[in-house]
Amino acid sequence: MQVIIRNGNEQIQPEIDNDNGVFMFNHRYRIGDQLEILFGSSQKRGEFWNIRLDSTLPETLVYFDQDKWIFKIPVSLEDREVYGPLAFSSSQQFISIRPAEKWQLERSRNLALNIYDQHSSTAYPHASANVETRNEAIFAARNVIDGYIASGAHGYFPYQSWGIDNREDAELTIDFGRKVQLESVGVVLRTDFPHDSYWTNGCLNLGSGLNYQLAFEKAATEQIFHIPVTLTSKLKLGQLIKANDQSTFPSLIELKAYGRELKGGR
Repeated sequence: MQVIIRNGNEQIQPEIDNDNGVFMFNHRYRIGDQLEILFGSSQKRGEFWNIRLDSTLPETLVYFDQDKWIFKIPVSLEDREVYGPLAFSSSQQFISIRPAEKWQLERSRNLALNIYDQHSSTAYPHASANVETRNEAIFAARNVIDGYIASGAHGYFPYQSWGIDNREDAELTIDFGRKVQLESVGVVLRTDFPHDSYWTNGCLNLGSGLNYQLAFEKAATEQIFHIPVTLTSKLKLGQLIKANDQSTFPSLIELKAYGRELKGGR
């Protein structure tokens, strides 16, 4: 495995690169920097890795199905704010990449969690939507799978959310990159009332004609919806119905997908 920082034709190698999957760079990030993780011949496609890209951020279990993964470093304040005030701001970069452990893949967990998701990401899970308010990072689709569930405010960390820019046809998709066994979903609505509105209903689409109607409550706590155990590679949340109130700002804080990996892989 190789990890480098690239900016145009410039390439920066780690100061420390060891068998424990720890990489250290004495480098302050600049506009245009991106991390490139190159998986070697000993690593197969379709593998899970525990990724940690900054000392201030948690380790996350991520699924890769390509030989190279690129993470664009969020350098501007607008791009960094969804990760926290200190993320990616140090002059010494700590990165760790270690293989997933067997117990992680055998237990039931939130299959939608990935704080390192980006618009152009080729790793999974990956969130996307047909609309994001003003295309701002603080209202991007990836915010609903980042693990932060504070819901009582908006527009700044840790209250990043998916904003729909008043679109009645707003839809959000989570792609798992492989088939998984889905058992339930958890929804955390944004509750910055009276600024916010909320959705009373929505539709969960799991492909192959499987649709489940969801009825939401005006609540800050996670709302869990159990479904028949379903094998799927994606889920879509849409057909969102806003409450009959004066606000025009319903928003989603977090969407969780509880389930398991398929035995024997995909």
